[in-house]
Amino acid sequence: MIALSYVSVLQNNLPESILGIYGDRNRPYIFQQDSAPPHQAKSTKNYLQSQGIKLLPWPAQSPDLNLIENVWQFVKNQLNVDRRGPPTTRHELILRVEEAWQQIPSDYLQTLPLNAKTTSSSSSDAWLSHKILTIQQ
Repeated sequence: MIALSYVSVLQNNLPESILGIYGDRNRPYIFQQDSAPPHQAKSTKNYLQSQGIKLLPWPAQSPDLNLIENVWQFVKNQLNVDRRGPPTTRHELILRVEEAWQQIPSDYLQTLPLNAKTTSSSSSDAWLSHKILTIQQ
């Protein structure tokens, strides 16, 4: 994804996501994104700054801090042990990912913030005091 496409995704989705999560677009929050090139592009930074969106400082190459990366690893592991073999079509892949997603135990999800807290000392302080809105592309 190129930066201008990412900015378009933010423009079209971020305000409604904030409203859906917080019920108020003016409630304080910190936005979290990784270090992908579109996220670090000048156009993206300019858009976020123009909207007054605060960013969570995020170290490069830190999947252990990005909770969704742990969840995706769980899903990948489920797909790898699937006895039906690898999916052969895009549709089959989507169905299997959805099945694996539904198999994620809620107690596993509840431990993710605790694991991230023990992994990080400086980055976690910022997100513990606010809800984090994550858009992964």
